[in-house]
Amino acid sequence: MRLLNEFIKKAHDNLTQERRKYWHDRGCNDWVLDYFSIGYSLKNKFYIFPYFDAKGDCFFYKAISIDKRHYWCPAEGDFVRIFNIQDIKTAREQKRPIHVCEGEKDTLIMKMCGFLCIGISGAGGFKEEYNDVEVI
Repeated sequence: MRLLNEFIKKAHDNLTQERRKYWHDRGCNDWVLDYFSIGYSLKNKFYIFPYFDAKGDCFFYKAISIDKRHYWCPAEGDFVRIFNIQDIKTAREQKRPIHVCEGEKDTLIMKMCGFLCIGISGAGGFKEEYNDVEVI
């Protein structure tokens, strides 16, 4: 896990002002890019979406190419995960609603607007077992 955390930090450090412009043009500000540690892979020219556990350690990441045609993740098999699971704990503790977004990019926008939210990897990423989530 330590190596993955170091990779994510280095990728986030690669998010120069020029590369941040890609996100600024899509409505994201620097606060949200830093909050989620969005990064950039110099080798593959992919933007990196790190997935953190409740302790703040990265356990997974997904990458998207600049042309938005290619997704990549380091895990075998199903790469559907819940993005921003930290907000689940906050929603429970504060007894606030949580919003489910389609994908990481929508989650960035919702978080930037002040909502508690999680992201599911695209429209096809919602799993049947998510319907069993307890309403708080």
